[in-house]
Formats: sequence, C-alpha cells, structure tokens
Amino acid sequence: METWKADNIPLAAAIQNKVHFQDKAQILVDVFYNKAPQTILKRCNSLAKLCAFFHQHDVTFPCSEDQFYDLLRCEIDAKALSSRLKAYFEALVFCRYVLGVSDLQKVIESRRCLGAASSKALGCPRQADPFTLEQLKRFHDCLREGDELWHRAMSGMVLFWPVKVVGRATC
Repeated sequence: METWKADNIPLAAAIQNKVHFQDKAQILVDVFYNKAPQTILKRCNSLAKLCAFFHQHDVTFPCSEDQFYDLLRCEIDAKALSSRLKAYFEALVFCRYVLGVSDLQKVIESRRCLGAASSKALGCPRQADPFTLEQLKRFHDCLREGDELWHRAMSGMVLFWPVKVVGRATC
C-alpha cells in the first residue's frame, strides 16, 4: 500500500502518512480484525503478484480496467492456470470492498475482465480412467468383509454405479 496512488484511498493514505512500522501494522490489524488469516494471506499474495507485474510495466496501483485486462491477457498467453487468473480477480474484489479502493469498481464490474479471468475454467474436465478388474475385486472384498462401516458403504456406492472395466467384461 505504500506504493499505491493514494489520492482516493483513505486507508492507503493513512498508512503512507505513518512513519513507524508498528503504527502502519496496527492500522492493518484493525482493518482485518474479523477476517480469516488464510483469506488475507491468499488475497495479499495475489495482490503482491499483481502489484509486481504493474510495477514492472510502470503502472501504478490501482489499475484501470484496460491495464487489468492486459495483465489477464498476458497471463493467458503465458498459459497461466485458471486458478491464478481467478485469484487476481478475487484480490481486486477484496481491495475494492475490504480496503475501500473505490477506483476498482469499474474493473470488477468489467465483463471482459470477468470473462478473461474465467475463460480457462470453461475447458472440458478430463475423465478419470475406468476401474481395473483388480480394483473392482477389492471393492467387492471390502463390501463383504470390511471392518469399517463407512468403507463398506462407500464400496457399495462405487459398485452401484455402472462401471466400465479395462480389458474385461463388466461385473
């Protein structure tokens, strides 16, 4: 937040006006008092990557809709995982609503940014390989002789569904 353009961001301005680290940290403690630590870490890591990318391209944060879309397209061209694209978008939503960065409203409302951040998630999932005959025999053994009720119930459920066996007739 110390590198952000703080004109319209009261929280960033408050942090930038403090001299001592402890005073800056206390502001963040007060802002994040009711947030899950894992959520904060996830959003901050994504936000740090975003800010590093923008810094390399001489873009100040908060970014414009065009700048964020360009980042997403660069990541897509670099074959980034769809989870990373989604994490970037979620980080901006976090900044908008938790940190009060109102300049990001147009970015998070952007249909093209949302589409670019979600585009890879629409791919076809890879279907798992079918069970082998040996695996099916183990399910039958567990169903008949298993010690744990949960294991027996799960084995029965797996065997209940139609199964294609590799290289053999179905049971």
